[in-house]
Amino acid sequence: MFRLNKCKKKGIGMVEVVCSMAIFFLLSSFILSIKINNLKLNSYNRQVNEYVEFLDSLKEDIYYNYNYDDIKVMESKNLVIINKENISLESLKIEGAKNIFTSEEIKHRPYLIMSIEDDKEVLKINLELYVNIQNHNKVMRAVCFKGEY
Repeated sequence: MFRLNKCKKKGIGMVEVVCSMAIFFLLSSFILSIKINNLKLNSYNRQVNEYVEFLDSLKEDIYYNYNYDDIKVMESKNLVIINKENISLESLKIEGAKNIFTSEEIKHRPYLIMSIEDDKEVLKINLELYVNIQNHNKVMRAVCFKGEY
């Protein structure tokens, strides 16, 4: 009798290796995409956290270190904008809120605009921080009150 079954299993070992390599590369690409998305999310969270810390520190500095009249003087001099160069915790700590506000025009994001609503006894101070995080324009807002309430 002839043995015809001998030739049928010659390429099976190679097919198994190719299939296992394909599965390995699919899993590797999936894990790599998860890692890249994780890095992007960490970068986004770090930037948002820096801006939120700045906005909170600015609000506290205005609330605790400046009185009603100081804020009215800033408004009358049109010192209601903070440009990109001064949006950092370091510049806020070194110069204070009064010195980083300017009346210059806005050039690039990030920038902050302060608007003040006067109720003759209480000032409502709206802080709006316009930022660009990973090509997404965002507006972060904070409100504080100053005066007799």
